[in-house]
Amino acid sequence: SMSIWIIHFLLASNYDKATSWYFLFNVYPNLTFTKERLQESIIVWCNENRFSVPSANTLKRDIQALIGMYSSSAQTKDKDLQAILASPMRELHLFTDHYEDGTIVYKFRHISPGEISDDVFSFSLLYYLESIGLPQSVSFTEILESSGSPARIFGFSENLLARYLHSFGNRSDHPYRYS
Repeated sequence: SMSIWIIHFLLASNYDKATSWYFLFNVYPNLTFTKERLQESIIVWCNENRFSVPSANTLKRDIQALIGMYSSSAQTKDKDLQAILASPMRELHLFTDHYEDGTIVYKFRHISPGEISDDVFSFSLLYYLESIGLPQSVSFTEILESSGSPARIFGFSENLLARYLHSFGNRSDHPYRYS
């Protein structure tokens, strides 16, 4: 499971190769979404940032693939071992779904303390720090809210981030300290 979290982090932090994943786990501001709302939000975001907008069909396929990769309900409905093995990200159970007025609504769940190992957090934080140029210091708020940060991608609360940073600061195998 540790490697699945790292794969998720690397995928969700890669704007160039996985724009829809990047958007959902870094930019999308709500705790719930539908396929249609997510598609509309990506188009608006691309237009606002002058990014090329994927075709409607490409975006629809991306969103379908993204939901298929992560949806925990897909695992319980699909007992085919090959299908489960084809999408190990489902083990993360990052969002659930329910019907609302005939539409499937997906909801992000809260990550529990200890669910992500300290090693995975440390890797992700160091990767993020490297991606922003290894600054001398970075604020708690930046780690909590910035695109590409582990707290943003993993959906940490302030308290959970503080716990992980405290543990990270107690490690002796890197030059960073948390205070």
